[in-house]
Amino acid sequence: MSDHTSSITTGDVDVHPSAIVHRAAQLGRGVRVGPFAMIDANVTIGEGTTTEIGDRNFIMTGVHVGHNVLIGDDVVLTCGALLAGFVRIDDQANLSGNVGVHQFVRIGRLAMVGGVSMVRQDVPPFVLISGNPARANALNTVGLVRAGVDAPHRRALKRAFVLLYRSGLSVPTALTRIEGELGRDPYVQSMVAFIRDSQKRGIVRWAKEK
Repeated sequence: MSDHTSSITTGDVDVHPSAIVHRAAQLGRGVRVGPFAMIDANVTIGEGTTTEIGDRNFIMTGVHVGHNVLIGDDVVLTCGALLAGFVRIDDQANLSGNVGVHQFVRIGRLAMVGGVSMVRQDVPPFVLISGNPARANALNTVGLVRAGVDAPHRRALKRAFVLLYRSGLSVPTALTRIEGELGRDPYVQSMVAFIRDSQKRGIVRWAKEK
């Protein structure tokens, strides 16, 4: 008999029929295992966990995904990346090796985090950051090109990045300028919405800011 089972449904635990769970895995009350998930032996998922991991993610060895973490789709988490509780990683974000992410931090879509960085504040979409503490260095142009984002949108995002990080404007003033000049671009709209929603931790600062 196989050590794995693909269908568990009780009053305490709900495992989708397409998921594969090792019989030695320990699932606490209230845990729900979604479609096509695989949980091997020596894994313990605590009671009431709400961690969610999306589709087509590349999660390498030694990655820690803390409790109540939300991970979108097409995310890359390189070896040794550590996500504290309540972290949110949006679609297509890329975290390099041995990155640490503070609890309650959100990393935006198509953001890129350089290796051995400590991320203590939210990372706006499409931005490249690195360092300890992590700081914004540039627009993630390579990631945007690889994702098929057209040149007009990339130019709009580059201008938005300059206004946000290199103009010397306060964040509220920069957002007003960005919306006035570039507000019709959907990618810029998503960046602005992200920043306006970033209240708990605030966004990462400019790399050359003292």
